[in-house]
Amino acid sequence: PKEEEAPRGGGKGNDSDLTGQQFWILNHALKVLGSATFLNGQNVSFIENTKLDDKDGGSKMPSFLLSMVEAQYNSKVVGFRECLHASLSVLLNLTHESKGCCKILSGSTDFSGLARIVSDYHYSKDQERSLSDLVNLVLGLLINMAEKDAESRTKLCSLPMDRFSEHEAVEIKSLDKNFVDFIFVVASLGEQAQGQDLETDAEVTVDMLNSSSRSGQKSICQTYSAILLAFLITDDAVLRKGIARLLPGFTLKPLVDAVKSFLDFLTFANALTEKQGDVLSSLIESLKSS
Repeated sequence: PKEEEAPRGGGKGNDSDLTGQQFWILNHALKVLGSATFLNGQNVSFIENTKLDDKDGGSKMPSFLLSMVEAQYNSKVVGFRECLHASLSVLLNLTHESKGCCKILSGSTDFSGLARIVSDYHYSKDQERSLSDLVNLVLGLLINMAEKDAESRTKLCSLPMDRFSEHEAVEIKSLDKNFVDFIFVVASLGEQAQGQDLETDAEVTVDMLNSSSRSGQKSICQTYSAILLAFLITDDAVLRKGIARLLPGFTLKPLVDAVKSFLDFLTFANALTEKQGDVLSSLIESLKSS
């Protein structure tokens, strides 16, 4: 069957071959942006402040990239969807150190599009391999934003589950059923703490990061979800108490252990910057004091 063509702008029409070529160019341009923004504060700052037009003060490049991610994920056009990984990688780099980018992105979304990717992966049959790489990039992006931007935390915590998932989610006991309830289930903290039979181990290892196995990918997803959950609740006493009630002993110890395990792993893998170490250590201490 012929690949569906993407909507074109006001330019002259092109045949499907040229459209495929355009997608190839877009994908490689995004990969160049990804390389240029990796741990490069000057390039990140330039892109952060780049305006695409002069309407309403001008939309900025980070907002455009986020809207493109949501469009790519929902698209039936294979070539356009194949650009999704590269788009998310750029956003991950932009939010790694920049609070400004996090603020721009938070003002551009209600997070339902990103949350839907996590939900689709979690509820997919056998945790689809095609979604596993994407979901880890999305969770990394959400972690960056939750860590650095208060508005992002507020929006995520108040996001109703019916905005990003059509699944019944019977495992969620809360009447509200919001994103915090959902990400707690994805992290599987309650099951791990109670010693129930799980398919995976909570600890992330170097082998898992290099592995394409379903169990390894699921463990990474669970760990990232635990880190995200920790950032979402750390400054909210009510949320902390609510999550603690769901855990054995009514404490946040399983969550603390998950964050500590991740910190230890990054230290062992020599993949931890001093700033990241300080942030995670501070997060651990904040959860312990709850």
